[in-house]
Amino acid sequence: IYLFLALFWVSRIMFVGQLLHPWRYGALTFVILVALSTSFLSLNLSAALKWIFIGCRNTKDRLDPSLWVKFCDWACDYHFQASAPLLFTFLGNSRIWNVILMLHGMDIDMKSALSSGHLSFMPSVVDQVVGRRSFLASRLRFRDGDKVEIVDSSAGYESVFSQGIKLHRSSTRVYADVQESVSDDFPRSSSSDSSVGRIVVGEIVWLIYAMLFCVSFIPLFEVLLLTKSIESAVVQFLCLLGGLILQFLVWTIYAYLFQSIALVLLKFKSIIPGTIANSWYYALINIIA
Repeated sequence: IYLFLALFWVSRIMFVGQLLHPWRYGALTFVILVALSTSFLSLNLSAALKWIFIGCRNTKDRLDPSLWVKFCDWACDYHFQASAPLLFTFLGNSRIWNVILMLHGMDIDMKSALSSGHLSFMPSVVDQVVGRRSFLASRLRFRDGDKVEIVDSSAGYESVFSQGIKLHRSSTRVYADVQESVSDDFPRSSSSDSSVGRIVVGEIVWLIYAMLFCVSFIPLFEVLLLTKSIESAVVQFLCLLGGLILQFLVWTIYAYLFQSIALVLLKFKSIIPGTIANSWYYALINIIA
């Protein structure tokens, strides 16, 4: 707690006076920027802690960990789990998570897509996974041992991989227990240009999602401004309760609008690039989750 308070204090100092012109939503913008920077600084600190206390883990340490190794794993994983959710709430499954996991030592490229990657790849696990041009679903688990390679493949939700597994040009179903390497021979045809295009389009969609998510707090902020001029504690409580209900309604409307747009994009997928439709649909899933 003290560590997060210190990072929050540092973030606050960074943005004090940075908003050039006072405006109605300056305080709201300030709080959002401070919260995001606190989470980002905490994740960078997580990467530093990983390299200091865990380093580059070898197979022997994974199979026969000492008490100190177990403690370091727990401490680094706990800090990562406490730091990641806030940034994920704002940025969703942006490729920024690929960069964050790279900083922690994971061998993953920018063409791989993650779904709630912070739930699968803790600092104690990142050394055991290689990801190339693949989709990695949420809550994957890896048994201790040799590295697992996932190349040109799709790993299903909550799949469990035994040590040394190589998943090449294939996929796993949800809740799969993968105990043998799988490799298919069908070709994967995708140009680097189209891959870069998909990444750019996806990041633009996530940027739109982050901006709309920030804007969604304006109704609640207006209610909080209203309560400042009210002296009765009971009325203040009722206004705050009404503000929370209003915030829930705003997010419900957001989900409905995102769903409507996603369905339209998917319906006209032959005209509109499928990348836009898929990225928008992933943003919808993030809102619902």
